[in-house]
Amino acid sequence: MRLHSPRTMRSALLAIAVVASLALAGCGGGGTTSKADYVKNNEALFKSLPAYPSAKVQHETTSAYSSSSGSSLGYQTRFDLTLPSRVPVETLQSFYAGHLQPDWKLVAQLDGPVLNFRKGDAFVSINLTSAPTKQLEITVDQAYYSLAG
Repeated sequence: MRLHSPRTMRSALLAIAVVASLALAGCGGGGTTSKADYVKNNEALFKSLPAYPSAKVQHETTSAYSSSSGSSLGYQTRFDLTLPSRVPVETLQSFYAGHLQPDWKLVAQLDGPVLNFRKGDAFVSINLTSAPTKQLEITVDQAYYSLAG
């Protein structure tokens, strides 16, 4: 009695190859841009934004986001900044809205306040919620609107 015929082995190997391909695609391995390149482009986008005077980047974090099917789509990079002193939220709103518009379109203004902008496929979120404690968060994604659908 033969447990593994050549046909069964070929079928099993083919199944393993298909599963591996799908797993790589789901982890971003099937895309043309590596995570490192994607993050580098996010960092370049951040550097192109107006910088509030004397604000300093304290921390940078990148996280992946996925489609409803679980496939990795892209990466958002958040920059945590420290402000030089307490700055009124209204001053920060005016600074970013005034320097980003009209090139960037304000697509949402949320309570907190949080200002979300779009330019082409790029996304920028200015989170001013922690401004009273001299903190500011800026999240960027250079290809969000082309990937999130």
